[in-house]
Amino acid sequence: MGGNISVVGAVIPRWIPQKQSLTASTLVYAGYNVGSIISSLLNGYLCSIDADNGWPFIFYVAAIILAVYAVAWICLMSDSPDTHPFISDKERAYIQASRAQSVD
Repeated sequence: MGGNISVVGAVIPRWIPQKQSLTASTLVYAGYNVGSIISSLLNGYLCSIDADNGWPFIFYVAAIILAVYAVAWICLMSDSPDTHPFISDKERAYIQASRAQSVD
């Protein structure tokens, strides 16, 4: 999942109003570290499973999580609010107005 860090860094300014961008960036980038901690704990548990010595389950669970993540990213991600198919007009207008104010 760390492979899309540069993409996330490029998309945040398009989606998040400037006043909230620092908080959003902090939460996004902290999520990578939190994910590493959670996966380490989960991997330790998966290794303790008796079936097949447990360690292959690390790869199975990671593959399932990454597949769900990839499908969600493909279906829900858009370059900007202007092209997103599921965003409401009210939310799109709010984001566009916030970006316009930050440029002035």
